[in-house]
Amino acid sequence: MFLKKGCKTCPEFGILILRLVMGGTFVMHGAQKLFGMFGGNGVEEFGRSLQYLQIPMPEIMAYVVGCTEFFGGLLLILGLFTQCAAALLCVVMLVAIFKVHWSAGFFGPRGFEFPLALLAGCLCLVTTGCTKWGLDCTGFVKNLCCKK
Repeated sequence: MFLKKGCKTCPEFGILILRLVMGGTFVMHGAQKLFGMFGGNGVEEFGRSLQYLQIPMPEIMAYVVGCTEFFGGLLLILGLFTQCAAALLCVVMLVAIFKVHWSAGFFGPRGFEFPLALLAGCLCLVTTGCTKWGLDCTGFVKNLCCKK
């Protein structure tokens, strides 16, 4: 019903929806870490959590992770440098899965099912880019990034 043979817009809508949901999710998680919004504890508390997890340079990494999530999410929403932002977010999710959530198993409040879903969405965006509706697809960004 929704997919007609030769439908050119359906996959583009799917990627747009994925970008907006993934981007919004990462913006909100980044805002929790950086600014203490949405029930988060802010960057200092996040840094202490990273120190407890024995992450090197926890104070700096708290800002790196928070900024990657917040600004990476904004880039996904805008469809700007989509593949680069998604790749950086993949790294954040891999570290989160193996350093934080793996020991709790797949299910549960601390399990790795949610970070794994975010990782899968980011991997999808790494492989597809923004498709039609995003700033990556404008002439300005193509001329800026893809000069021949």
